[in-house]
Amino acid sequence: MNQLSRPALERWRLVALLGPAALAAVVGFWSITVPSLWRDESVTVYFTDSSLGDALRDWGDQDAVHALYYLIARATAWIGPIEVGVRLPSVVAFALTALGIVLLGRRLSGQVAGTCAGVVYALIPVGSRYAQEARPYALVSAAAVFSTLALLRLSERLTKERFASYVLITTVLGYLNIYALLLLLAHGTYVLWEARAALRRVVPAWACSLVLLLPMILIGSSQSGQIGWIAKPGWEACCSSSSSTAQHVASTRCWWWLA
Repeated sequence: MNQLSRPALERWRLVALLGPAALAAVVGFWSITVPSLWRDESVTVYFTDSSLGDALRDWGDQDAVHALYYLIARATAWIGPIEVGVRLPSVVAFALTALGIVLLGRRLSGQVAGTCAGVVYALIPVGSRYAQEARPYALVSAAAVFSTLALLRLSERLTKERFASYVLITTVLGYLNIYALLLLLAHGTYVLWEARAALRRVVPAWACSLVLLLPMILIGSSQSGQIGWIAKPGWEACCSSSSSTAQHVASTRCWWWLA
């Protein structure tokens, strides 16, 4: 009897681990071709259709901050129809993020919390929205979650592998979206609050990532005129953003309570 129950228990553990990622993949692929490609996605299509030489020349003048994403998108852009090909990396990243959230939740609050958090993420509309968009945002989410996982592992114990993984994933996060490095403020807060002794390991990792990100920072700043048309936000925009943030927090708390 015990021999029969143990495999069953292992299967349920596997479902609890991978189920949210599978659910996210189903949600991401559901009607993936229905939303037509919009303006920013057409830029992705342009860079995936261009020769690598032409793309490199273009990145010298514009959009270099998204170069890593475009290189990733080129790997699947040949798959048809075109909406599936260019959006596939985002769907995969969406599923990986759900898996990462399960692992993160397990480390912080236990197996049940991790699985519930992964399911909630897979069902949140804003997540599936970016899972079906040929832009880097779903990949940024995945990198942010796994960077946080790498931080937790590095905080526990210093090894070459843990140090290198945190540096590498954080660097990838910056190359996908430089503003996503604001996540390091949360990482620093966690370390100061929960694992102050790990500062001696985490700060050098940040320094290594910064050095690796210097080319992106320099090239990105030289191309800042590309978004020069965006007006600086005033008080009205700040108040509107604060209101929207409060609504998202309230929605997240509701989802958590339901979970």
